[in-house]
Formats: sequence, structure tokens, C-alpha cells
Amino acid sequence: MLSPPPQKHKGGKETRVMHCAAPSPLPHGPCVSSGARPRGRAQVSALEERLRELEGERAELAKFQAVDRQCRSLEYTIYDAEITDARAKLEQARLRPSPAARCPRAARRSL
Repeated sequence: MLSPPPQKHKGGKETRVMHCAAPSPLPHGPCVSSGARPRGRAQVSALEERLRELEGERAELAKFQAVDRQCRSLEYTIYDAEITDARAKLEQARLRPSPAARCPRAARRSL
């Protein structure tokens, strides 16, 4: 088997990619050194842990959004009832005759 040509990197170092004769779990992939496997497993474990954390946070966010939606709905209902009540009172005040109209003599006395 011919070895591949060396690759130059910054700093002038040359590296060669080594291929192994043993079958690789990756199709046509290079052989992974024994030191890289534990590091790769640690990275996969860290990613899986972070994924579990994110899934938990997503579930927590969904619960919060549902409660927040209910809270905003209740606030709107209360606000709507208060504004309807205020409008009704305002309309009653407009329709109610003024004190001067009810008692014209009292209005003349104050002048």
C-alpha cells in the first residue's frame, strides 16, 4: 500500500494520514488512534448530557408558556370586565341629569 503524500500545515509541520488494514466502522474512513477513542467517547457523552439538559429545558419552557398563556388570558378577562364596568358607569353618569337640571332654584341661588 502506498502512503499518502505529507500535508503541510501552518508552522511548517508535515503530517501523514495513516490508514489501517482493519475494517473501519466508517465507510472508507481512516483508522482512529487508540488515544482518540476515549476523547471521542467523552465528547459524545458531553454532547448527550447537554442534549438531555436542553430537552429538559424545552419541556420546562413549554410548561411555562402554557401557564403564561393562562395568566395573560385571566389578566385580559379581568381588564375587559373592569373596562366594561367603567364604560357602563360613565354612560349612566352621562344619562343622569345634572344637579342644576334637577333643582333649578338651587342653581340660581349659587349664582
